[in-house]
Amino acid sequence: MAAAVKVGEVRSLLERFDDTLEANSVDQAAIGALRNLCGMFTGSEEKTLASFLTAAGCAPLPAATGGGALIGSVVPMLESLLTLLSGVAKKDLLKSLDSLLDILRAKADASITVFVAAVQEHVASASQPKRKRGRGADPMDETLIDDYVRRLEAALGNDSRFKLLFEELRADQRITQREAVSIASRFYGRTPARTSRPKAFGRIWERHENIMAFKRQPSAASRPAA
Repeated sequence: MAAAVKVGEVRSLLERFDDTLEANSVDQAAIGALRNLCGMFTGSEEKTLASFLTAAGCAPLPAATGGGALIGSVVPMLESLLTLLSGVAKKDLLKSLDSLLDILRAKADASITVFVAAVQEHVASASQPKRKRGRGADPMDETLIDDYVRRLEAALGNDSRFKLLFEELRADQRITQREAVSIASRFYGRTPARTSRPKAFGRIWERHENIMAFKRQPSAASRPAA
């Protein structure tokens, strides 16, 4: 049954597929869009895909559609993947991918960034037990922080891919000021604990900008002789 398929298994499959597309020089914007869509799975890898999709399908989207790539842009790629796997992969996995595609087709006109943020928030709130009030700040979501740092490092130097991921990060309401500072510290360098959320994002963006500025500089071989 499809319930046996874990979210982590599907995420791993989609990311390997994305890596294959990148190795074959497929459109970078499409590759980045698929990779950013996989962000909706963060923190849910141990859940069954069936329960995840039930919650994801009910995630309320804001009235504003947001910017960036639309969900509809990745549907053809996932349909191609499903065709490639037909007759090869487990039936449960094929059914799970088909169920995922049903949800994505229904949300085709939504921004990936907005959809991912809405799904993450809805899935987290649906699975989080009510906690008693107590003193002290809530613990940071280390799994979420680890995932963003890993994805930022992987996208570094790829302008279109990094921009899509950065917009997803800024829109993610689970990233509080403390998480933003932690991500900035690990990705950019030590960031003071009192740094504001926008300034922490600014440090993350600064590292990307520095890399892109360096890449735009002419190499020694291409400089005209004195």
